[in-house]
Amino acid sequence: MQGCFKTQKNGDTHVEEHAILYKGDLSQLNEETDVLIRLNSACFTGDIFGDRSCDCTWQLFEALRMIEKSPGVGLIIYHLEHEGKAHGYFEKLKAFDGTMYPVDGDRRDFLPAVAILHHLKIHRVRVITNNPAKTAILTENEINVVATVPIVSQDTGMVDFYHYKATVFGHALPRKDISNSSATTVEP
Repeated sequence: MQGCFKTQKNGDTHVEEHAILYKGDLSQLNEETDVLIRLNSACFTGDIFGDRSCDCTWQLFEALRMIEKSPGVGLIIYHLEHEGKAHGYFEKLKAFDGTMYPVDGDRRDFLPAVAILHHLKIHRVRVITNNPAKTAILTENEINVVATVPIVSQDTGMVDFYHYKATVFGHALPRKDISNSSATTVEP
């Protein structure tokens, strides 16, 4: 199943669109139901053009696989405006020079995901992520994160990319000096 949400910050005239893909019956949720979720940022270079310098497309399809195999309700919120850490597709292309991340900093705003989860009456989640900023924003906004589910590719071509994301953005990922087996589920 799928749906589309439009979100807007109070007083802001800019409206963002978010696609959702879900499995299960959202109407049967209650405050005790754990929902497996993924907050997924758009990556046009990977998702549309097959760029393999990142693991974005792999993460999207792996999250879909994990949700399919998991019992109960699962949900992916696809943030259409998060391309290039929310710098935008054209800024990403202009800056792209073959480096890991051509744009500096992370401008992504995960509050719209919080609004969507509240709207859907989702209160308890297991989050498929390596990014502590995602779990933090959920927890800070009254979403109970009962587990963090790591999503780490075994592709050895991702070693430098993972090291970069771990050291620059603080993602819970293997660095060059540790093995992939170090990524484990963390119970908050």
